[in-house]
Amino acid sequence: SRLVLARHWSTMNLTAEFSVFDDLMGGDVRDSVLGQDRDREMVQRLPAVQYTLLTTPLIGPLMFDLQGYAVNYWRQEVELGRGQMVSFLPRIAVPYRLFETVDFWAALGYQGWITAPDPEFDSKSSAVNRPEAELAASVQFERIFLVEDRLMRHVVRPAFIVYYAGEPDEVEDEFFRELIPDRETRLIGLHLDNRSWSRPAYKRNRPAVETARLELTQFYDDQADEWQDLRLEARLGSAPSQPVSGPAAAPVRR
Repeated sequence: SRLVLARHWSTMNLTAEFSVFDDLMGGDVRDSVLGQDRDREMVQRLPAVQYTLLTTPLIGPLMFDLQGYAVNYWRQEVELGRGQMVSFLPRIAVPYRLFETVDFWAALGYQGWITAPDPEFDSKSSAVNRPEAELAASVQFERIFLVEDRLMRHVVRPAFIVYYAGEPDEVEDEFFRELIPDRETRLIGLHLDNRSWSRPAYKRNRPAVETARLELTQFYDDQADEWQDLRLEARLGSAPSQPVSGPAAAPVRR
């Protein structure tokens, strides 16, 4: 069961999620070939609050953004781990556009985690951090054409992305140790963003709507010497119009 409360502004997003998991496969009432019920072991997030400050101008060409979240992990079996964790990631970025077509993006950030295990557990609170850096280059190809009585806009934006994150210190608590990266990360990847918009050709006051979207992302983990899972997102049908500008999406930082 998940309850999500969200509030979006023009420059920031705030969400709160309450997640409760129930093992429906175990032997609640009678013996089961699937084993014993695991409800007491299931980790609950009550709640998980996330705050995002979208990229905003800072000084001169410098931009600033911020991601932060706080989660209260709870489960009945305290020896399996529970408590609170807070994370924050401020970044300074420098965007640059060449010939109104090629975009470059460089960002440098500093991610930190603060953990507070349940008082009944032996582990102590801890704070760890690591530097993060990202480079991205993308080029946009755009075509506007007429189909019957509708004006169509088709945009293709391939992007090359390099992402680095240092290795944080080890956390004493075993539960939180599983939630925080235990090694440095070096990613090299490609992101393809393919979108289409449409509006009536002779009604200039009508806003364009997004009619199709296809996003393809593939990263290679140089540190682990492996390809990450290929990520494909597609949507067909009308959706609110969104501008196509700025760098491609950065890799997920979890």
